Amino acid sequence: MYRALIAGAGLLLLVGCAKQTVQTHTINTVAAAEIALTAAEQLALNYTKLPRCGSSGHPKVCSDKVTVAKVLDLDNKAYKAVQMAKSNEALVDLAFTAITSLMSAVPKS
Repeated sequence: MYRALIAGAGLLLLVGCAKQTVQTHTINTVAAAEIALTAAEQLALNYTKLPRCGSSGHPKVCSDKVTVAKVLDLDNKAYKAVQMAKSNEALVDLAFTAITSLMSAVPKS
């Protein structure tokens, strides 16, 4: 009888540990998405702060007005996706997809 009780208690401990491991993995994955978003936003910010193409002085490195609007829109979508992933772990892949789209929209200069 004691063996069954000990085995049952051990099983409950394992299940509890497994659940905690899954929760920790989810938290880490969402945190990774937040870090990736921060990096993507830094790239986007660097681009959007450039003088607009066609402005006075004809800068060699400039930002396109339409591209800036697209980058800002994708940034907003990526931010919302990460926020949704915080409350629904199934949306983490969507968040990473949105971050990838944002990073792809920023021209490499």
